[in-house]
Amino acid sequence: MKIERLKHALPVLGMLLLFQLAGCTSSEEFYKEATLSRGSAYRQWKSQREVQEQSQTRINGLLSLQDCLKLTLVNNKTLQRIVQEKEIARGNELKSYSAMLPSVNLTGDYTRLDEVKSIAGFTIGDVDNYSADLMVTQPVFAGGSIIAKINAGKLFSLLTDQTIRAATQDVIYEAERSYYDVLLNQHLYQISADAVRSAQAHLDDVKFKRSGGVASNFDVLRAEVELSNFQAELIQNKNAINISKTQLLKVIGISQDSNFVPSDELTYVPLKMTMEQAVEAAYRNRPDLYERQFDIKYQKELLKIARSRYWPTISGFYDNTWAKPDPHNSLMIEWGRAGRPALWLRCLYSTVFPAKAKLYSRRHGLNNPR
Repeated sequence: MKIERLKHALPVLGMLLLFQLAGCTSSEEFYKEATLSRGSAYRQWKSQREVQEQSQTRINGLLSLQDCLKLTLVNNKTLQRIVQEKEIARGNELKSYSAMLPSVNLTGDYTRLDEVKSIAGFTIGDVDNYSADLMVTQPVFAGGSIIAKINAGKLFSLLTDQTIRAATQDVIYEAERSYYDVLLNQHLYQISADAVRSAQAHLDDVKFKRSGGVASNFDVLRAEVELSNFQAELIQNKNAINISKTQLLKVIGISQDSNFVPSDELTYVPLKMTMEQAVEAAYRNRPDLYERQFDIKYQKELLKIARSRYWPTISGFYDNTWAKPDPHNSLMIEWGRAGRPALWLRCLYSTVFPAKAKLYSRRHGLNNPR
């Protein structure tokens, strides 16, 4: 009997195995799918690049240092990203003022009953039940955290200002350095070009002397080696010009397809400043020093906020509830108010043991101002 059952089960198992194998995918199909995916990703990258290139700024012609700095302040991507942090700081500063403003909580409730109770022919309640509750909470004292939060928001804004100021100075420095690198490499290229011309003239002169028997083949070989060295240096300086221009366009934040020529001259201007004047200017103007000083004050305010949870909090409350049917008289199917509007203060003291404080508040009803 078991053998006959096995014979009947084998065809079924074979069919199931064939169905499973039919659903398998070959390695060639996996590779073909991956190839199509890579091709689609390349086309997507190409379209995005075309859109970015069309939106980027291009320059042509002469470029002065002042115009270079103006373009840098407008188009530099790093500076644009850091400037956006100012909006975050402004939002945090506005948020800090919410610590001293009242909070309003309005809740509504609707309940529909299948049936209502009736006693002696009088219906108690209604099928449709509505209620609305208004709660206004005004913080009065929060252990000093209210003023600390406002001060922290102001200090964070000042801290962000100094970060933006430092980033602006760094970007301006990089733009000026890259601009003067282009000028320097252009001068080095001219020097190398003059050296190549001089070495070529020297080689021609040595060859002429060798034809007259005055110079030897070794002199010609030495002149050729010297010419090759100057030609290699010329190529290096030419590549340095292209690299420095690319770096300058990257710092400015404009298209690499720009074609410009620096219009300023590479001049040396001696700096007339004593050591004491330089140190004084650094103490008065360096944004990183201001940033560290504001950061210290900011951390002190955060410490005050952390310590405030060990102090009692006092808040004022205004509560009012409206309901239909009237909560005082269930026979009146109309809107009524549950008690008179009230204004009171609540003092909640949370010690260093928050679990015990919550238990104490729950036992004495401090979590519910009602």
